[in-house]
Amino acid sequence: MIIARKDEVIIRELEKADFSKLVEYADNENVSINLFDAFPLPYTNRFYRIW
Repeated sequence: MIIARKDEVIIRELEKADFSKLVEYADNENVSINLFDAFPLPYTNRFYRIW
């Protein structure tokens, strides 16, 4: 997970607490069209667990 704040960037492992925001951001056509063909849309809780 990459967290960007003013003048700071943090790179860390994904945590369970990241789940809801990841699904929210990933379930976006503008995100999916820039990723490889296997990226699901809609991106749901089910896909979070698979990926």
